[in-house]
Amino acid sequence: MQKDKSAKELKKFVDLRLNEVVKNSQEYIFALNLKESENQFAQEIISIFENKLSIKEKIAQVAGTDILNDIFGKFLADSFVDEKQLGQYLTPQEIVSFATNLYFSETDICEAVDEKNGYIVDPSCGVGSFLAAYVDKVYKLLEGNDERETILKAIVENKIVGIDKSERMIKLALINMSMFGYSNTKLFLHNALDFSNIDLENKASLIVTNPPFGAEFSAKEAEKYCIASVWPNKKPARINSELLFIEQYIKWLKPGGTLICIVPDSILNNKGLYEILRKGISSEISIQAVISLPSNTFATTGTETKTSLLYLKKEPYDKTHQSYLAICENNGYDVVSAGAHKTKKYNGCSDLQEILDDYINKTENKGQWIAGLNGFDRWDAAYHATVSKKMMEKIVQKGLIQIKHVAELSTERFNPKRLREGEYFDYIEISDVDSNQLRTYGKKVLGSEAPSRARKVVHKDDIIISTVRPERGIVAVVDEDQDGSVCTTGFAVLRPKGMDSMVLALTLQSDFVIRQIKKYAMGISYPVIDEKDIMEIHLPLSKTDYSKYNNLTHRIKQLESELNSLRCEFKKSISLEMLEI
Repeated sequence: MQKDKSAKELKKFVDLRLNEVVKNSQEYIFALNLKESENQFAQEIISIFENKLSIKEKIAQVAGTDILNDIFGKFLADSFVDEKQLGQYLTPQEIVSFATNLYFSETDICEAVDEKNGYIVDPSCGVGSFLAAYVDKVYKLLEGNDERETILKAIVENKIVGIDKSERMIKLALINMSMFGYSNTKLFLHNALDFSNIDLENKASLIVTNPPFGAEFSAKEAEKYCIASVWPNKKPARINSELLFIEQYIKWLKPGGTLICIVPDSILNNKGLYEILRKGISSEISIQAVISLPSNTFATTGTETKTSLLYLKKEPYDKTHQSYLAICENNGYDVVSAGAHKTKKYNGCSDLQEILDDYINKTENKGQWIAGLNGFDRWDAAYHATVSKKMMEKIVQKGLIQIKHVAELSTERFNPKRLREGEYFDYIEISDVDSNQLRTYGKKVLGSEAPSRARKVVHKDDIIISTVRPERGIVAVVDEDQDGSVCTTGFAVLRPKGMDSMVLALTLQSDFVIRQIKKYAMGISYPVIDEKDIMEIHLPLSKTDYSKYNNLTHRIKQLESELNSLRCEFKKSISLEMLEI
C-alpha cells in the first residue's frame, strides 16, 4: 500500500477485517471518517494488523488497551451528533484499566474463568469497554496455558453479558468483542432496569459498569424496587435512575459477587432517598473501596459532575471490616479545548497506580482504611480521607480550636417583602463579595422585588461565608456601612466572640480550613456545606496563641485606612485639576 494513500485505503482494510469476524447475520454500522492528510496516523494503525499474526497476537500488540476506546474511539467522535452523546458510552480507558486491575488484585484466575462462578455483566455496556478489558486481562493471565484459546472462547460466549438500550452501542460492542475472534457474545438491546432475557438474580459474579444517571422514574414505574415501596416511610413521587440501578445490581450479584461501578457522589453522601438507599443495602454488602475521581474525568463530554468508583461485595456487613477510601486528584490527563471539541492532554501524573498499590499492600500512602464504613451516614472518600488520621492526631496534640469556640451562628432573619410599598433594603449576594479584600459591596433592592433567598440580617463585624461551593473561600467581614443589611441564605453568618473578625475571616481562607471544608461539602455539581458542619471545623490556632493575631489585623486595618485615604486624595486632586480646565 502506498503511504500517501493509507487513510483512503484504511476504510477498506477495516471493513475486510470486520467481515472476517462478524457474522453476516449481524448487521453493524461503522465507518472511518479520515481526512486525506491523516495518512501517517492511518499507517500506524494498519501496521498493527497487516502482518501475518493471529487475532489474539494482534490484540496483544495493542498492549492491553481497548481497541474501540483507544483507536476507533478517535474515529467514533465523528459519528456522533455531540460530545455528550459519545461520552455517555466511552468511559476513559484509565478508569477502565484501573477498575479491571482492582478486581483482579483479589481474584484468582481460576475463579475468573470458572463458568460455574457466574456471569460477568455490564448492564450499561456502551461499546463494551469494561467487558473487553476483562477478556483482555484474562488472556494475558493465561499466557503459557495450552488451553488458553478454548478457555477464552468459553468466557466470551458463556460468561460475558452486555446490556444497553442503544442499538448503535450494541452493534459497536459486538464489533469490539469480535476483535477477540468470537462473535457469539451475549449482548442484548434492552433497558437494564427492565431486563428479563436472562435470569440474572443472584447469578452475577461481577458487575462492572458506568451507568447513565439523572433520569427520573415515577413511583408507579419503580414500584417493584424497595427504594420506591419498602424502605422509605413515605413513598416518593419521583426516583432518580442511579438509585434503581444500585438496588438492581445488588439483586443480580450472587453471594460473594462483586460490584465495581462509577457512581455520582450523591449516591455516597446525599440525604433523603440516597441515605435511605445506603441504609437499605448496608446489611448485605461489604464495601471494599471508594475512590473519588477528579471532576475532569468526564470533562470531554462537557460535564464535570463529581463521581467516584464504588467497589463492594455482596456479603453480610461486618462492623470490623476495613474499607479503603482515597481521593484521586490526577487521573493522568488534563482536558483542553480544541476548537469545538474538548480533548485529553496527557500529563503523566496519574494517582491511580499509587492508589492501586495502596489498596493491594494495605497501606495508607494515598488513602485511609476505615472500619465499619456501612454504619456511617456518608460513604464518600472526601468525607473520610480528606483529613488524614495523622492530621487529626496533630489537631488534638496541638489543642487546636474549632470555629464554634470563637463564633456563633446568627439566626436573625427578616423578610424584605414585608417592607412598605416603594421601600428599599440593602442586599448582599455571593457575587457582591471581594474575597481578596474580605469586603462586600451590597446594593439597593426594592422590597417587593426581593429574591426569595434574601432573609439573613447581618451587622457590623459579622463574617459571611458562602455555603455554596465553599471550597472557593468566599468570605467577607461586614463593615459599619452595611450594618442591618440582608444577605442571601447562601451565606452562613458567623458572629465572632473573643476573636477579631479579620483574624477569623483570614483563617477561614487558609488551606488548612479549606481542606476540612471539602470533607463536609456535599453535592455533585454545586457542592454545599451545612452551617452546623462549619462550626465543627478546626482552625490552625490554639486557645493560647490566637490573641497575637488580633494585633496583626489591627495593623492591617491601619494600612487599609491609609490606603483608602490616599485613594480619596488622589480622586480629589484629579477632580480639582479638571475644574481648573
